[in-house]
Amino acid sequence: MAGNKDRNRRRGGRGANAGGRAAWAAIGILWRRAPDAFLAEQDRWFLWVPVALALGVSAYFSLPREPMLIALGGITVLLLLIVYRLRARAMALALAVFLACIAGGMLAGKIRTETVAAPVLHRTLVSAHVFGWVDELAPREDGQMRLRLRIDHIDRLAPERTPARVQVTLRGEAGAALDLGTPVQVRAYLQPPPEPPAPGAYDYARAAYFESLGGVGRAHGPIERWEGAGPAPGLLAYSAWIGRLRQALAARIVSGLDGDSGQIAAALLTGLRGGIPAPVLDLLRISGLAHILAISGLHMSLMAGSLFWLARAGMAAFPAFALRYPVKKIAAGMALAGAAFYLALSGAGIATQRAFIMIAIMLVAVLAQRPAITMRNVALAAIAIVLLRPESVLTASFQMSFGATAALVAAYEARNEWLWRRPGAPRRQLGLPSRLLRWAGVYLGAIALTTLVASLATAPFAAFHFHRVAPYGLIANLIAMPAVALLVMPAGLAALIAIPFGLEPPALAIMGAGIDWVLASARLVADLPGAALAVRQLPLACLSAIVLGAMWIMIWRRRWRLAGLVPIAAALALAPLAAGPDLLVDRLGTSIAVRSVDSGRFSVLARNTASYTVARWLESDGDGREAAQIDAAAFSCDRDACIAPLPGGGHLAVVIHRAALAEECASARILVARFALSRACAGPQLVLDARSLTRHGTHAVWLGGKSARVETARPVAGARPWSGGWAGARGAAPRRNEDEDSFAGAQGKAGPGKEGPGNAGKSGRIGQQKSRRENEAASPMDGERDI
Repeated sequence: MAGNKDRNRRRGGRGANAGGRAAWAAIGILWRRAPDAFLAEQDRWFLWVPVALALGVSAYFSLPREPMLIALGGITVLLLLIVYRLRARAMALALAVFLACIAGGMLAGKIRTETVAAPVLHRTLVSAHVFGWVDELAPREDGQMRLRLRIDHIDRLAPERTPARVQVTLRGEAGAALDLGTPVQVRAYLQPPPEPPAPGAYDYARAAYFESLGGVGRAHGPIERWEGAGPAPGLLAYSAWIGRLRQALAARIVSGLDGDSGQIAAALLTGLRGGIPAPVLDLLRISGLAHILAISGLHMSLMAGSLFWLARAGMAAFPAFALRYPVKKIAAGMALAGAAFYLALSGAGIATQRAFIMIAIMLVAVLAQRPAITMRNVALAAIAIVLLRPESVLTASFQMSFGATAALVAAYEARNEWLWRRPGAPRRQLGLPSRLLRWAGVYLGAIALTTLVASLATAPFAAFHFHRVAPYGLIANLIAMPAVALLVMPAGLAALIAIPFGLEPPALAIMGAGIDWVLASARLVADLPGAALAVRQLPLACLSAIVLGAMWIMIWRRRWRLAGLVPIAAALALAPLAAGPDLLVDRLGTSIAVRSVDSGRFSVLARNTASYTVARWLESDGDGREAAQIDAAAFSCDRDACIAPLPGGGHLAVVIHRAALAEECASARILVARFALSRACAGPQLVLDARSLTRHGTHAVWLGGKSARVETARPVAGARPWSGGWAGARGAAPRRNEDEDSFAGAQGKAGPGKEGPGNAGKSGRIGQQKSRRENEAASPMDGERDI
């Protein structure tokens, strides 16, 4: 028996060795053949240019400190000189160009940062008297109004420190009579744009910086007209006229189409989404149909495509004209003009600008008698956007729109290649019913394939940015998208043409019927079990591996492109193994989440569990609980401190009063102090006080045995132009009455041993009011983050 086991072991060892040798042999063959395959696909090299530029932009924004412009420019010039020297050596030239494009992407990011530079508030203004012009109006889901002002001046603030724009929240009735371009004055509580609620989370401060938005806040009292104001600066008068036109069109559409359908129709045609009820938005998000509301490539292509088809068909109806003039080119020019008008009418958002650039390049290709739908045109559009708006590379809309477009065009090219290689079969003569059925089958098949490809292409970005996946999105899109393509958008175009003549009711009725079908589809899918699936945030490394693997598959044409499946498979296998943080502490130390030893979910000690910060924490952890379901059961509190058990042993101590400091320094594994420590606390493994929290923002802690890994929202305070606001506003250590007393309001939701809310006293109530005011001011506007 023992001999048989030894022989089997030797055979197994020889088999394993043979398998290993075969694998290495295959790798060796691929390595030797790779240069030949690489050279054989020189016509696809250009498609890697936008990829390299985007990598450079991402590298620039990931730097902990702001680089010098002269250094980036010097590196780029040096690499361009190397490119020139290597122009006769194809392989080396390709590598040099790729590296030069990465450096060019970093340089583009730096130049953009310098050109949009504007003052950002570095301290909180409790009662600022603000004078300026209404630049943007946006209703909120809670009935309030978010107002952006182009600033003229702020009382008692030096001009060189005055932001170009600020955002102020008003009560709904206070902003009802306002119009774009109106000069106004208002007293407001203003603070710097909020930093990320967690490491790696959406950075609202960075997004605000590139919009020249230097402060956010809330109005104290009524907003009044600023008498004696001068003319509106720059192009504000023109944008105000466009804004008034959009509002008038939206009002006309809503008056002709009642209910939710009217609000959605107005949003699709004018980009004004504030009137859509929150339950409808949630319904569309859960069902995977929220992309319909974001005016991007789908809407722009349907609008331009419908106009192109109508113009070409109309001119073809007159044979004498069609035979004499280039009808296709004229139709392309009319579609381009219509797309530009739709861009202005819809608000010219970042996603809409990207869609317009892409459509414009394709229509120009038609004018130049070149193929319109090619990967090269997608690459040209991406290059233009990356160079003009480098910051958009980090946004969900850029990644999802270009990811879906590239995947669809790659699938289109693969289909054409397959049809070209397929041997032709004689076509049978079919009757009209058979032809209609065949056309319907082909159309539904194309919709299904398009939806499947786009859903797969955007799913990783949805998991990374929004921490949710729509499992039944394919079903919802299969049901709803034919109505959008055949009814909603063509009828919307007809309504826009008919409104000046008062003939829009029939078109709006057709558009409303299509929207009703979309909403019915959304309700059907949202009611299915498991329709709302929250997922933990996809690690950045896994997302990067998936994107690079997908680009490898889409760009190359030969079989070696299948090697892109390797990083994708590795990322999908490793993503579920990534663990979320065990502890999160916000920049003020007033919201703390610790992973429960029993349930594995966060237990939250906070003044307001419905705050933006806490909501983002739970969202990124794949926790779908509502604010009312969150508790602090893991915490036990008395007047001086709160404690909670930590995963892996030991306990967290949240010190409220200095009286408990000595005891907790001796026993706690991790200590959080709302005040600045004046002397060392040597016992705990990790100590977070007011100084470290305000300097580096939210802290995330991963515990493992005797070690702790810490990441912060702001690794180096003030090292980037958009990261210095809170460092300046909160850099000083808080006073003692703010240190110790204002935290007491959080005890009302603590677990066993808690003190009642009455122990918070007057200072606790003041602290709660202050927290609410800061939270309302800091919550980002509905926009890029919430698409």
